[in-house]
Amino acid sequence: MDMSDRTIPAGKPLDASEDAKRKAHEEAEAKRRAEWEAKQLAKKQEREAALEKIKSMSDADIVSASTERVRVDTEKLTRRNMKECVAEHIQNLCRKDPSFARQTMNPNKTMIHCFHYINRMAKDYLQQEMKDNDIKPENGVYGGDVPDDLVYQWSIDYFNDPDAQEDHVEEEKFTPRPYVNAASKAKGSTKSKKTAKKETEKKQEPKKNDYQQMSLPGVS
Repeated sequence: MDMSDRTIPAGKPLDASEDAKRKAHEEAEAKRRAEWEAKQLAKKQEREAALEKIKSMSDADIVSASTERVRVDTEKLTRRNMKECVAEHIQNLCRKDPSFARQTMNPNKTMIHCFHYINRMAKDYLQQEMKDNDIKPENGVYGGDVPDDLVYQWSIDYFNDPDAQEDHVEEEKFTPRPYVNAASKAKGSTKSKKTAKKETEKKQEPKKNDYQQMSLPGVS
């Protein structure tokens, strides 16, 4: 076969090494995405398994597990007086009501979220109290008392609320990493070097002497 008349298409010739790098990047991204999806699936399956386990537990087991979970969660909190009173109240309810105990075992429910819920309710309560009594806080601060019974009720409301905003978790999304070819990397590197050089020259530039000697007439 005569190859003398073979012509090379116009344009930049294909860089085999660059093509290989791009392919390697795409394969790495596919692997990373697969691993991410596997983790998300594992989380979902773990939650579903926890819910199924809760359903299968006896009343005695659920009471024991729920009171223990409340105790462990409460240990993470710092406001001891408030947390201990509310935690004890929730534990007592768990012992008396297995149905409520199952609510506290929901994977999304925690005592930390419970106290966030109580704080949110207390804030709304005090703001309404200020509005009803036409009270204007000094320096933007207003202190008030919230009845204990109301706090206890809020703690119950939290565990009975399947859609409490404190339990909302932003859905994780996979973020792909774009491929950066060698030319772009080189361009970025050159730009960085130029910037660094300018900054170095600026630092090394000698300071001008602003002092000037002055001769005054009539003074020798």
